[in-house]
Formats: sequence, structure tokens, C-alpha cells
Amino acid sequence: KSGATLSLLLVALFTCSMIALVVCMSTLFAKAKVGVTFYTFAVMTSAVLFNYVTNVALSLRVFLSLVWSPITFVFAFQELNAADAYDKQGIHWSNMNQPVQSLDGSNLSLLSSMVILVFNTILYSMLAMYFNRIISGNGGRTKTCCYCFGSTLFTIKPWGSNNNTTRHDDINDDDINDACANGNVEPPEIGLTVGVSIQQLCKVFKSVGGAEVRAVDGFSLDMYDSQVTALLGHNGAGKTTTMSLLTGMVGVTSGDADVYGLSLSKDMDDIRKIVGICTQHNLLWEKLTVLEHLQLFGAIRGTPNMLIDQEAIDLATKVGLGTKLHAHAMSLSGGMKRKLSVALALIGNPRVVFLDEPTAGMDPESRHELWNLITDMKRGRTVVLTTHHMDEADLLGDRIAIMSHGKLQVCGSSLFLKRRFGVGYNLTIDTSIPKDVVHIVQKHVDDAIVNEMTDDLLSMSLKMSSQPSFPDMLDEIDSLQHVSSFGLEMPTLEEVFIRLSQAGDVVKGGAERRRKSSSSLLH
Repeated sequence: KSGATLSLLLVALFTCSMIALVVCMSTLFAKAKVGVTFYTFAVMTSAVLFNYVTNVALSLRVFLSLVWSPITFVFAFQELNAADAYDKQGIHWSNMNQPVQSLDGSNLSLLSSMVILVFNTILYSMLAMYFNRIISGNGGRTKTCCYCFGSTLFTIKPWGSNNNTTRHDDINDDDINDACANGNVEPPEIGLTVGVSIQQLCKVFKSVGGAEVRAVDGFSLDMYDSQVTALLGHNGAGKTTTMSLLTGMVGVTSGDADVYGLSLSKDMDDIRKIVGICTQHNLLWEKLTVLEHLQLFGAIRGTPNMLIDQEAIDLATKVGLGTKLHAHAMSLSGGMKRKLSVALALIGNPRVVFLDEPTAGMDPESRHELWNLITDMKRGRTVVLTTHHMDEADLLGDRIAIMSHGKLQVCGSSLFLKRRFGVGYNLTIDTSIPKDVVHIVQKHVDDAIVNEMTDDLLSMSLKMSSQPSFPDMLDEIDSLQHVSSFGLEMPTLEEVFIRLSQAGDVVKGGAERRRKSSSSLLH
């Protein structure tokens, strides 16, 4: 006999409180299965228990209701049932603030239960935001337990978190400055603006046995506005971990970074507003279409509602998904999913874009289309690119930084790296008298090495330092009647990368770190 609208309102308030409770509890568990199991057990146990336990003191009833909304809901429905059983009138808007008179006086009125459910919703929402900030593993840096009071007097550190502002005790300043001291970092061009400046960034993980594993070890690097910085390194060098640190997906052990004037240790919330990232693995919802993905991410980035649709369509067209706007993500091929991931990183016009192996799984034509897009959109942005394709890094990278075991090994333009670490030029000549050509080449470059010599082909290696002698040497070769063609090829970036990887000790201490490296080193 109770009012139907009151019952519906009670269910609606209870639903809101349960949604807030689920969000709050999700911050406490790292694994979804564990969280769901605990949540189901706690809710069902409390609801069933207090459905049969009715003789509860008023003070305890109020306390339990304020803490646990399922109990509040059980008490409220007990009130509705009692009103129908004893009063024979039910509860209506006119008497919802009065407890049922025939009970023992320890019950709450329906209005009181509804107010408590509203309180539960607010409480769980606030706790969810608070726990998300202080519990390690919720995606980003953790804060102290008393951060909400804005006081530095309390320095209680949450379990599992690390100090985000102090340096790690074992970081060696000599190692940090080795790359610059050895001349392995090319000075930047005059007039460039630093977009991202990394200062001695360090991330230490704990292995299963408790040993420390340094994925990023005192890494320092400047990345410039309107340029593409290609971050290269072997598997496990720390490239993806560095990106995760700069985007707040992983907490920093020590060090800091400046992102367009914002500090990584203090302004992560503001940094996230100007950063776009294409992760190594596609993070897509299978049931959403291409257009819905772009609309969602555009709204999250703060794109005005009137511009979202047009920007989403334009961006989808640029990455080659113009005909797939209404296709669900689950129906896309691997290459198309990568295109969509790149588009999601660019929607909303972020100032910093991180692309972690964006062309993985793409066909050659799609790779070249994406290269053109990256080249066009880098203006006014700082773009950070990781890839295992050396031709991609050579073409796109204004500056190329090579990491090894979490440290900066070398950094500079492609030409700088080739000149400093290349094995030399390769001279190939089509000639019917190769011995005469060898004599001419060695006359100008006395340390030239013959790689291959046949009856009609000659291949020689020339050191980079011999470059001033090339014009006169090539003129003389060109004047020979028996030379049909010749070519001079610079070392490729792949040769430079392999040489640095094999050396391992270009940066001081590299050989020692290589011996200490473990297969468990995180990438």
C-alpha cells in the first residue's frame, strides 16, 4: 500500500550509492576478479544477515547505515514491509518522516534512510577520489595521506609508493653526464624551444626475489617543440617505461621532468590535459565505432561539442579510416586499430604526443601515409616516437636518442650519429679494370679498404674522416673511360644502432651494466 513513487525513489538512491561504492572499491584492488569476489561476498552477506536480524539498537542501526549502504537499503525495505503489515496504510509522502509506530522504536523513518543513502553516495565518491590519489597502482603518482589538507607537516607515505622528489641514493652523477661529457650529445640548433626536459629520471622496480631492477636509470634529455624525437633502444632499454613515467601511468622513483613549464612531480593533472599517447598495445572498446572512439576522447580532451564531430571525421580521414567511421573496433584489422590509436592520441590538439611503435602491424603504404601525417602535425607540438624500424626513425626523427639499460647513450640528428659512430662510407664502382680504380682511391684515401672486387664490380670502405678528399677522388674516377657508374653511400642508421648495441661501453659503465642486466628487466 506504500506509494510506488517512494519505492522507485528509494531504489534509485540505492542504485546511485552502489555505483559510488563499486567505484570506491575498485581503487582498493589491483585485480578485477578479486575485487568482484570481495564486493559480492560483502554485499550479499550483509544484506542477508540484517534481513533476519531485526533487533538492532537505534544507535548501531544509524552507524551501520552510514557506513554500508546495502544495510541502509535493507532497513528501509523492512520499514516499508512493517508499514504494510502493522499500520495497514503503508508509507506515503505525507508520513515518510515518521517511523512505524508498532515497532520497538529502534527503526529509522523512510526519509532518514533516503537521506543516509544520499550521504553514502557522497561519502563513497569522495573516498574513491581520495584512494585513487594515495594508493599505489591506480595509474600515476601517489600522494601523501594528508595531501588534501595542503600541509607538508605530515609526510606519511602510502604503502608501495616511492619518494617522487628525491634522487635515488645509488644514482651516479658521472653516469648521468657521461653522454654529454663524451661528446655523444649533439648541441641543439639555436632558437629551438624546449618542450619536454627530463632531469635524472629514475624508475626502480622490485623483482620477485626482492632485488631492484632499474628500468630507467638517471635518464636526462631535452625534447624540442615542433620536432620529432625518436627514442630508440633494444628490447628492455626503458623506452616504454620512460613514456609511462612522463604520462603518469607509472610513478617515478626519483628525478623530475618539465613539460611546457609544468612539473612532473607537482602538476601531473595539468600535464595530462596537454598530452596524447598512442600506447604499444591498442586500448580500444570492441563495441564502440571509430567515430564513437574519437568523439569520446575528444570530449575527454575538452574539445567543444560543436567541433567534436568535424574534428573526428577529419582526423579519421587523415589516418585512412574515413570509410570506417561506423565500423566497430572489433571488426578492424590490426593495422587499422593502430591507425585509430594514433588518431586518439592526436584528437583534441595536445601539445605533447607520445607514439609508442605506432606503425607496428601496418602495411608499407599505410606506414608512409602515417609518416606524412606525423611530419605535418609536428608543428607546434613535441612528438616523441619509439620504433624498431630504423628507416622510420631516420626519416621522421629530427633528433634521435638511443637508450641502453635505462641510460642515455647518444643523442643527435641522424647525420650526427652517422658521422660519429658510422663505420664509414661505402664506395661502389662498375668498372672493367678494378685495380686501376683501387690505385686511384688509395692515392686520395690511403686507408681505404677493399670489401669486394670482381671483374666488373668494386666495393670499398672509406673512413668518415676522409670526406675532404672525396671531391678530387670522385672527379678522377669519373674521368676514367672504363668506369660505367659509381655510387657513394653513407652508413645507415641501422648500422650505427647495431654498432652501438654491440659495443655496449660507449657510455662509461655500459659493459658493467650489461653484465648485471637481467632477463627480467622491464621495458
